[in-house]
Order: sequence, then C-alpha cells, then structure tokens
Amino acid sequence: ILVKKYEEITGRRPHIVLDHLHRCKMDPNRPIQYAALGDKLAEGVLKNYHNFISEAKRNIDGPGLLIDLHGQNHHQNSIEIGYLYTRGMLNHEDYSLVTPSVSGLIRRHQLKPADILHGGESLGGMIEEAGYRACPSPRQPSPGEDKYYKGGYITQTHGSSAGGEGDAIQLELPSELRHERGPELRERFARDCARVLIRFMEKYYACDNSNVISTSETESTTDS
Repeated sequence: ILVKKYEEITGRRPHIVLDHLHRCKMDPNRPIQYAALGDKLAEGVLKNYHNFISEAKRNIDGPGLLIDLHGQNHHQNSIEIGYLYTRGMLNHEDYSLVTPSVSGLIRRHQLKPADILHGGESLGGMIEEAGYRACPSPRQPSPGEDKYYKGGYITQTHGSSAGGEGDAIQLELPSELRHERGPELRERFARDCARVLIRFMEKYYACDNSNVISTSETESTTDS
C-alpha cells in the first residue's frame, strides 16, 4: 500500500523488493549462515534478494535511500527507526561506536548524528509531525526502557556505513498501525508515511522521488 500511495502522489514508482518467504525458511535480514542455515536453495534465494537490491541501487542516478520495512509486536504503538545505533548508544548519546547507515547523508549535508536522529527535520520528527509516534525523534530521542530495533543485515549491507552515497534506514512498524486497528487506519498511515518519505527525499536527496528503494519482509520478534 505504501508504494502505491507514493506512486499516486509523485507519479513515480520506487524500486521495490519483497520477501514472500516466512523467515523460518529464509531470513534476508541476517548473514547467510543464519539466514539459510546451510540450505542451498534458501542460500540461492537469499543471494537473489540482495542482488535485486544491488541492481536497484545501480539504477539510481545520484544518492539514494533504501527503506527496509518490517513489522513488530512490541505494543508500544511507535515506529522504531534504525540507523544501526543500539538502544544503549542512543540512551547514552554515544554516536562514536558505530558508523550509521546514513553516513553519506550526514556527510553530504554536514550534519551531526543527533541532527538526523532526533533533530527537527529528522525522519522521526517528520513522522511525529504527521501524527504518529516514532523513536528516535524530538519527542523521544532515545528508547529508554522501550524495546527497540537498531537495523539489521539489510541496513548494514546496503547503507552508507561502508561508504558510498546510498543510505539505508530500517522502519519497524507497530502492529497497531499494520492490522490491530483496522484497514482504515492502515490505509491512512500508508498515505501519510508516503508523504513523509517524499518530504524527507526532497529535503535531503535533491533528486526525483524515484531514488528510493523499499524492501519488505515478515514480522520481527526479537530485539536488537
């Protein structure tokens, strides 16, 4: 639904890569030894999944953004935004121990990590302005005791933490938005989220709105 709304608003369709397998069969958000558990067929599917993302990145002209969509059942009714910082790092405001998955964005715009994590024009800030809870954000710059996902293998592999201009952000969507409160809220959230991502792209990527890649998987159940 999110990609459909994005296309309706912009007239441009983002690259989209979907995982239709349950994570017990193959989990593309983990390294191969844990994602496929030695099954050769699962390993082949995993490699194809990541190859599709790499191909989409090559087709982007200029800096791009990968949004890795997941679902979680933490029952905090909050969107968890992962840039590879752990809960402890965010709680202690220690941003020196890891290179974030949006380091290209930070470098291009000469920002500090705190600006993009919970500044007024951070993704979390834009999500909260749209009427939804998010962490990190200006309202909640760190998880505290809340459960939180930092971003997994996809964000680590395809973001700019290892260099390059392609950034990645993991979004963990709460069950309250995805299914617990009905299709009307889900539809409204998809539209609002598309508008937030468009605003974020226009602010930080200065390019047409097709320079975004969306990946989606099965629901996550453990903390990072």
